[in-house]
Amino acid sequence: MSLGMGNESWAGFSEESTWGTEGTPRTKFLPLLRGGDGLGVSEDPIISDRMAVGVKASTDFNLGPISVNGDIEVEVYPEGIEMLLDHAMGAVATTQPDVTNDPTVYQHVFSLSDALQDGKGLSVEIDRGAAVFVYTGCKVDSMRLSARLNEYLKARFSLVGKDQVIEASPSTPTFPAMNPYVFTEGVFKWGVTTVGISNATIELRNNLDSDRRTTVSGRNILEPVRGRKREVTFECEVEFDSTALVVDFRAATSRALQLKYTGDVIAAGSYSQTFQIDMAVAKITEAMPQARDEGRIVYTVRGTAFIETANEMTITVINTVTSV
Repeated sequence: MSLGMGNESWAGFSEESTWGTEGTPRTKFLPLLRGGDGLGVSEDPIISDRMAVGVKASTDFNLGPISVNGDIEVEVYPEGIEMLLDHAMGAVATTQPDVTNDPTVYQHVFSLSDALQDGKGLSVEIDRGAAVFVYTGCKVDSMRLSARLNEYLKARFSLVGKDQVIEASPSTPTFPAMNPYVFTEGVFKWGVTTVGISNATIELRNNLDSDRRTTVSGRNILEPVRGRKREVTFECEVEFDSTALVVDFRAATSRALQLKYTGDVIAAGSYSQTFQIDMAVAKITEAMPQARDEGRIVYTVRGTAFIETANEMTITVINTVTSV
């Protein structure tokens, strides 16, 4: 066995038609970031509580519950992240905006779903050089999108799953050919006003019940379902050049929020590679600029998205991928 090296590591994904049964072949591949491989398995042993001087391995020890969980972090490319978004959000609608003039352009609108891919899961392959690990029955418990000054747009997915196997040989990965979205390609809007930000995070928490166990599940879990209502929150840092955000905070004003990244022009030129996050109804829950030193005042704005005529958030991706 060769020595495992981080520079040889990547993640591959495939959809399972039946939750927990490995889906093959892998159809999406993404490079992992430094610190971006946190997915693993734990097995808590069952040890007897009998009152004795020692514990016998032959009679007092048994294999316990299997738990698969952890994070993977990737950069957001114009193409390649669609499957993860689908399983984080729960539903997607794919259309061709202009099939006559731009036949290679596809628009994917990801929306939140209560069922969250009921009966399906993800198989996640992590190549760690010395061996390849496959995690089955994975569900996205939370997704965190991070836009930071002088960085690429990043996505961290917290996964829960059913089991892990070690396979003999890795898949042959095909990575995205384009660069990830960079910070300067993003535009942040609060209502109709463009706001200059130095960083922003948007988080979806599906709040799954990931410890469903009964006598029929054996050592594994049953398919995770929602344990409580989902949450969509946002946070950003802004310069204090207006009281508008503070006034909206104090008045509990509802506004639309949008973070839109625009990349290269596609084909005929009517459309560009796009990654767009929309919250139809958002409220600021914290906004208080404070003078802490003699320099410019930068403060943190936090808020939450709500359900009104639509669910809390949609993500729109425009690229040349024909189907998710």
